[in-house]
Amino acid sequence: MKALSLLKSNDIFNSIDYTDSECSSESIEMQQYFLFLNEYAESNKIALSLYNKSTLKYENITPYFYRFWGLKETDLILTFQEFYPKVLEDINQLITCVEVHEAILENFSNEEKMYFTSTFCGAKAKTFGGEKIRLFWNSIPLVVNGKIQSKILMCCQGDITQLMEDDKYWIRITAKDKVYTWFSDQKKIRNKEIVSPIELICIKNWAKGMKPIEIAELNNISVHTVNNHLKAARNRIGARNNSALADFCNLLSI
Repeated sequence: MKALSLLKSNDIFNSIDYTDSECSSESIEMQQYFLFLNEYAESNKIALSLYNKSTLKYENITPYFYRFWGLKETDLILTFQEFYPKVLEDINQLITCVEVHEAILENFSNEEKMYFTSTFCGAKAKTFGGEKIRLFWNSIPLVVNGKIQSKILMCCQGDITQLMEDDKYWIRITAKDKVYTWFSDQKKIRNKEIVSPIELICIKNWAKGMKPIEIAELNNISVHTVNNHLKAARNRIGARNNSALADFCNLLSI
């Protein structure tokens, strides 16, 4: 699964103009946008949708979204509130997610909220075909031609069952240079990145094929310290192994 980052969405769709809502060409431009969105979803095998925070309804759902959840494209999905209680095994996880979001948003200015991004990872769900999954759910504001349309969220969803080894779930929320995280085993909001700077260095070095002893020599630390950093990050995220740890960092674009 390949998540769609705020920067990547800007790169992909920067050739499309988003005019003022009073212009008659808006619907045509958004149709073009949807075509690009659908193409990206198909080529990367991810479930993408556009969700309008103002109307609380979906503006667009890609065909792969329906296939991901085991639905038919003729099935009507109108609202967030109607859909997710049917697929999440524990609705309390969603309630917690909403509460954490509201608490964290109080720390953002109105301008920062324009760049609000959110990741909800590890929730247990079941598709309409009966397949059990662990949900990775990433939301970013819509970006067209370099303009942030924060009322519409681009939601990316996928199954990360193969990356996680326990029942943990976690939330990561950013706005410009601010990062907040919440983990189910700690149940408190942290004003920290999901991995520390030195942990991230070790993860990226490991992903390049470096051995712990090479990472230790490069960063002037002991092999024991390298292994401890990798273990601490795995335990915090619930990653199955170091490869999964690197995959999570890629999904989060960190």
